[in-house]
Amino acid sequence: MLGADHVARAAPDGLTLMLTTDALFQVPVVLRRPVPVVAPIGRLGHATVLFIIGPEVPAQVTDMAGFLTWVRGRPMALGHWGGGGSAHALALMLAQGERLDATMVGYRGEPAMLTDMLAGRFAGGFGTPVTFGEALQAGQLRALAVMGAERLAVLPAVPTMAELGLMRDTEYRGFGGLFGPPGMPDAVLAPIAAAFRAAAQDPVLVARMARMGSIAGHADAAGFAAEFALREAQWRAIVTRLDLFQSEG
Repeated sequence: MLGADHVARAAPDGLTLMLTTDALFQVPVVLRRPVPVVAPIGRLGHATVLFIIGPEVPAQVTDMAGFLTWVRGRPMALGHWGGGGSAHALALMLAQGERLDATMVGYRGEPAMLTDMLAGRFAGGFGTPVTFGEALQAGQLRALAVMGAERLAVLPAVPTMAELGLMRDTEYRGFGGLFGPPGMPDAVLAPIAAAFRAAAQDPVLVARMARMGSIAGHADAAGFAAEFALREAQWRAIVTRLDLFQSEG
């Protein structure tokens, strides 16, 4: 938030830029604060999350159907990496949609959530491939589904929620991109946008993002601004419907 506020107030000379994610609007919406007014320059790509289960769930449960069969009628807990965040919202929507008796357990970030999932302190939750990937590869955790429109190249055997007929009304794709102060003239913006486009489309970066479980996909300023506005409106509706508002501190 501090960084975004600084960029929003900076001179439009192209010297102050910010590479960030959809947390740019998620956090202020949840805290009932104004979203910083910054100018989208280009989208780097998308990121998504996996639904992951840990050792609290019996080893014979290897898919989403098996998990839902095991969990129905059984009180259990779902973890998330922070109150009012996307993982919290997705866990609530899954529990409500499947009528699960689930308690939400919040953590201060994914590493703490990962530690407790490995220790079997809750059944499962939504997490990113970057944080949970090593434990998944080691067989300590199991990925049952991925949010988003497509499977991940790094985990091709894991189906999407849509393929499984679950959470059909829920679309989640986080994004990362470059922003600058509002009011940058074309003479300043154009070379920055061109350089960022070249970097975002570099095959080495695209391949690295795929290995991390992200999806490269550049969009120009206009396309990125339209997506930003759409995702912000969707997030406001989700936060209001689920009453995810949080107090600061």
